[in-house]
Amino acid sequence: MSDPLLVVVDMQELFRDPASPWLIPRFDELAEPIGRLIEAFGDRVAFTRFVVPDAPSGSWVPYYETFAPVTDPVKCVPRCVTSGHVKMTDTPT
Repeated sequence: MSDPLLVVVDMQELFRDPASPWLIPRFDELAEPIGRLIEAFGDRVAFTRFVVPDAPSGSWVPYYETFAPVTDPVKCVPRCVTSGHVKMTDTPT
């Protein structure tokens, strides 16, 4: 059996910023314990994050129009809060 991996989902400034409509209350309280987990797992950590597509299509178009202040890739480039020591990719999921 291989060593377990840690997956950290959406630890982004977009969800921490009090001015964001997507603010998660008490987000900052999560950063310290998640940071400890990241340190414990070392290089066995994967991050996911919200990535705005260049051109939304299909049923996503109204969603991106409704949330334009946070989904406009020019105005809001998500930044991972704990990205200082992990490799990240910008592949939409």
